[in-house]
This record gives sequence, C-alpha cells and structure tokens, in this order.
Amino acid sequence: MINFTTGPIDTLPFVSDALRYSSISHRSIEFVDLYHEVSGSISEKLNVRETYLFSGSGTLANDVMIAQIGLRKEKGLILANGEFGERLIQQAGRQRLDFNVLKTEWGSPINVAQIVDAISLSGAKWLLLCHCETSTGFINPLNEIIENCASLSCDIYLDCMSTIGVIDLNLADVAMATASSGKGIGSYAGIALVLCNTEIISSSSVPLYLDLAYMKDSNGIPFTMLSNLLIALSRAVSCNLNENRYRQLSDYSSIVFSRLDSLNLIPFSTVESRVFTIVPEQKNVQNAIKYLSGKDISLSFQSRYLQRHNWFQMALFGTYTSEEIEYGLTCIEDAFIHA
Repeated sequence: MINFTTGPIDTLPFVSDALRYSSISHRSIEFVDLYHEVSGSISEKLNVRETYLFSGSGTLANDVMIAQIGLRKEKGLILANGEFGERLIQQAGRQRLDFNVLKTEWGSPINVAQIVDAISLSGAKWLLLCHCETSTGFINPLNEIIENCASLSCDIYLDCMSTIGVIDLNLADVAMATASSGKGIGSYAGIALVLCNTEIISSSSVPLYLDLAYMKDSNGIPFTMLSNLLIALSRAVSCNLNENRYRQLSDYSSIVFSRLDSLNLIPFSTVESRVFTIVPEQKNVQNAIKYLSGKDISLSFQSRYLQRHNWFQMALFGTYTSEEIEYGLTCIEDAFIHA
C-alpha cells in the first residue's frame, strides 16, 4: 500500500525500529541527554532559539502556544481560511483571548493588504494563523506576512503542522510555531512541538500541563514521555529535516500539481503544495476510494470536513520513489477521469 494520507504516515525502518527497544525513564540521564539533543537539533534546523517537546498531539502544542499568547494581555488577530484556522479561533476563545477574526472562504487566499488593515485598525499586537491550512492544502504567504507585520510591531504565531518536514523553513522571524512528530517530520504521532523565539511568560493561572514556563524551569522534562517516541523522533529529524528531502518533495509536488491541475481537480493547490485536496465534480468519492484502495493507494477521506464536502486528499508527507508517484497519479486519473 502506498500511503498518500495526511497521517499516520509510513515511517522509515530506521525510525520504526525505535519501538523495539525497552523504554527508559524520562528522569534518566540518558533520556535527558537525548531530549536536549533532539530539541537542540530541531531548533538549529528551523532557526529558532528553543524547542519544547510535550507528550500529546499538535492540538496540545497549539493550546500551549495560545496560553502564552493569552498571558500577553494584548489584542490580536486570528486568520482562518479552513477547518484548522477555525479550530485556532475555537481554542483561543476557550482560553478567553482578546482577538478579532479575519476569515475567507475555505481555500481562498487572505489578502495581505487586508491583514495589514485589520492589524492597523484594531491595534493587534499578535497574529495567529496556520501556515498550511491542512483541510484544503492552501499555504498562506508567510514571507509576505512577516515582511508586512514587522513594520506594525505585530508578532506572528504559527501552526506549522503540515509544513515542517516537507518545506524548507526558516522560523527566525516568528514568535512561536507548533508542529507534531507525525506528518512531515516522519515519525510517530504523540509528541507535540513548540518552537520559541520569544520571552516565555510565567503565570500560576495557566493549567500546569500548558505552562511553557513550568516546562522551561523543569529542564524541559517535567512530565512522562515515552522514550521510544523520542528515539523515533530523533531518527526522523536526522533523516528528514534536510535539503535533499525538501528538494525531492518539491520536485514531486511539481509533478503532482501539473498532472492534477490539468484535470481541474485541485482548485486550492499550487506548485508549492504538499497537501492536494481533490474536488471531483459530481463524482462518487466512495466508489473512487474503493477503487484506489484496490490498487493499493491510500488517501485521506475519512475526516468529517472532507466527507461533508465530498473531497479527498493526496499528501506528500512520506518517503516515495518517482515510480510510486507516477503510479499513484495514474490510478487517480483512472478513478476520476476514465472510470
């Protein structure tokens, strides 16, 4: 089965072998040394000051980041053009942050001039958004947003769940970013990443597990973490956060975009996409998925938002050969065009 889903992805044997070891205590010197080696490597590769690792999902990472934003006690702006931008709004609302919202239709670009106007009019001091809106695969224009926010003294907080590990990123100019050990990094899900370039604020009002200051004061490891997941993450970081992988995925993305765009199947995608949301016209997706499964092609279609829209997705989060890319595209063409 060729795995083109948004997760869980197929891990390299070198990574998956980490689950065979006996677990070690997160209090041990061996674990502590490995934790700091991994977090330091991630920080270096993504050009951030500090990286903190939590046992949990990407949503936990976002809750930790949002808790830090809330301690600023300043007004902000949240962008949303899909399911996960809307989830950020929900998470920030539950933590009672003070913010305005700038929304567009799913998969539609948010004009940077509109962002600048919204920040200027509201006096927002922070901006929260998804880099890649996974529900559509649309990548928001980070570099342009950074350039425009710099002159407005507005800090950027970024959900990078679907871009870290598949796009060459320099996060030096964002206040914080988040990711998960699964997806593009290429390990198993279960470790939440918070990447930080800004001062960490301490407050007893924050729930302990969301308190980044408590994490920092505890040498980064106050709570239990499965050592096997940390070893797997370490190996995935060494294998996948590098120029060769970014270059190969860029080449594959160009091929996928060219083939599927010519068939008018991917209205939200560009040549830079790593998640391609396929929008078939008047076509039974379930029949197509059944056909593709029979061809040993695995795609994302089970999320409620995908089923609601009658969409499915092809993601480039794993490790593939050019032959697998070609085979996958040919099968999709057969399922949606020739069938």
